[in-house]
Amino acid sequence: NPFQHQPDVPCVAGEDIKGAYEQTEYLISLGHRRIAFLTGPRNMRASHDRLQGYRSALEAHQIPFDETLVHNSEWTFDGGYTLAKLLLDRPDRPSAIFAGNDEPAYGVIYAAQEMGLSIPGQLSVCGYDNLAFSDQIWPGLTTVHQPSDEMLEVATRLLIDLLKGRAAEKKEITISSHLVVRGSTAAPAE
Repeated sequence: NPFQHQPDVPCVAGEDIKGAYEQTEYLISLGHRRIAFLTGPRNMRASHDRLQGYRSALEAHQIPFDETLVHNSEWTFDGGYTLAKLLLDRPDRPSAIFAGNDEPAYGVIYAAQEMGLSIPGQLSVCGYDNLAFSDQIWPGLTTVHQPSDEMLEVATRLLIDLLKGRAAEKKEITISSHLVVRGSTAAPAE
């Protein structure tokens, strides 16, 4: 099962639940209540965990979970673009869209700007993973930084140890993440 860690198989993981919780809580602290969430591939643990973090933050702040605001973007630019068009065409459109990865967030920004919406004036957008272009697009993307290079390095060392017959000290190694606030998020328009 890709959603659950197998206790006998060592792995390196990010803090997906915590990171998504903090990102959602940040949007709530700005005043957002209608926050859409774009999930990733259904067979990825990170997609499942990030959705869980989003839902937990809503629940902690007594904001009802609205399943019509959750859509699967497959973590692609086109997925984010297409879903943003659908979400932003609604009469009750969200004031913020949290994409579970930066790639669909880029698509959301493109679609919103194409529709004449200002970011972050009329729509806040945020992502996850702090990909290379997230600080180069305009406005810069608020995102959760997950140190992929460090995760890869630790996973490689773990694999080499396993191949050499050395047992892993810990079965799950967690790499910490943190919120990076940039210009794509602000308080919702009145």
